[in-house]
Amino acid sequence: MHSCPYCTSFLGRSFKKLLHHIKFIHSHEPNFSITCRQCGQSFRKFNSFKSHIQREEKKNALLNFANVSEQGDEDVEDENSDEEDGEDNDSNEDTNYVDDMTRFLALFILKTKEENQLSQQTINAILDNTGDLVDSSLVEMKNKVVACLQSSGIEIADVEGLSGVLDEPSIYSQAKQRLQNEYQQMKYFVENFNFVEPQEVILNQYAEYRYLQGKQKLCLVKETFHYISILKTLQSLLNQADVLCEVMNGHSSNDGILRDYCDSEQYKMHALFGQPGNALLLHCYYDDFQVTNPLGSKTKKHKIGAFYFNLGNLSPEYRSVINSIQLIALCRVPLIKKYGMNRILQPFMQDLHQLEADRGVTFWIDEQERTFSGSIGPYSSDNLGAHSLGGFQESFSGLRICRICMATREDTNTKFTEADFQIRTRAIHDRHCRLVENDANLEATYGVKTRSVLNQSRYFHITDGLVLDVMHDQLEGVLP
Repeated sequence: MHSCPYCTSFLGRSFKKLLHHIKFIHSHEPNFSITCRQCGQSFRKFNSFKSHIQREEKKNALLNFANVSEQGDEDVEDENSDEEDGEDNDSNEDTNYVDDMTRFLALFILKTKEENQLSQQTINAILDNTGDLVDSSLVEMKNKVVACLQSSGIEIADVEGLSGVLDEPSIYSQAKQRLQNEYQQMKYFVENFNFVEPQEVILNQYAEYRYLQGKQKLCLVKETFHYISILKTLQSLLNQADVLCEVMNGHSSNDGILRDYCDSEQYKMHALFGQPGNALLLHCYYDDFQVTNPLGSKTKKHKIGAFYFNLGNLSPEYRSVINSIQLIALCRVPLIKKYGMNRILQPFMQDLHQLEADRGVTFWIDEQERTFSGSIGPYSSDNLGAHSLGGFQESFSGLRICRICMATREDTNTKFTEADFQIRTRAIHDRHCRLVENDANLEATYGVKTRSVLNQSRYFHITDGLVLDVMHDQLEGVLP
């Protein structure tokens, strides 16, 4: 018997059916790899593996599967074994071929759209045109089958059921019916691929007259940003076996060498991370970016603020890849300035409060419930972004220019050791916030504009959490 190493839904006697299952279900998954058991050669593309089997080891090739159940050499079949297995009891019956094709087509849509940055309209056109190619090929194949039968003196009507088989819709057409438009595609992604759908958060809405198609019309204008639930993202991440293994085992160093945040004294003394257990560590980021020509006169209104997080429980070598970075929110920078950073971070803080609660959050992982707690570890950004997150003044030409200490610009030119400066502590910063709330004229005196919503965290505080970023401060700052 052959079982699939990537899922538990397939079990059957036919090696050919197993290859078919892997091709249509798993071959487009990230980091796909398959190994020939006989020679040990690995392949990242399924077609290369299939050609290898057909060319070198067609009759005896087996996959290097850890969970293949073997019942002796008599169970190893070649690709022609389907003809002898008319009553094969595989879990994939003919009706499930449509499900396999639907999954394959959904992966094709995702890969084609995201890797090539195509619009939804273009994707729909590709599906339609591909359908035409498939239908044309099937019509040609049908004509060849009919001609072959007639040359042997056999009419289609003489073979029971053949006419129905030749005239029925193709598997591709049936799968395409399930993924005809963006709504159906998104629904399928959410239900089958652990896709976490962004939530539109309305900041404000108002009516105003706008010119549309040469006419002035009253329109409803919405000011919104998009938030992706960190709890749903964590649910999706923890359902990946390799991620869960990293979370459960940890990666702190025992040789005294500082390799990442998990080796720091702050981590070891942390009220949550320093305790026994497997707390989830969120390494958050914030930065602005532009999707237009930065040299134009109206580029600022198109600037976008992006919030990300990285699961700090992963080892550094796994966090260094782009696909380990998870998106939290996207918001236009003019809206951030208009409504404030605290308003944008509210949905994030609501999820964070649940994660920081004594009971934690219960996630459904591998068909069982598991409870995890977590919080923000370090929060990285450039200096301007850090001041915006922390509620500090966003100008570096004022009196207080540092979020770490109470230094003035004159102090930075004459003093060079930490002992010469008054460090901002949680108590000092909270006192400054209270004074500024009572008298806004003190903003310049203390360099503080408002109390950051991040300080509502049970464990995180901006005075020791908004870390200095080595890229901005060193590699792009003082070193050049």
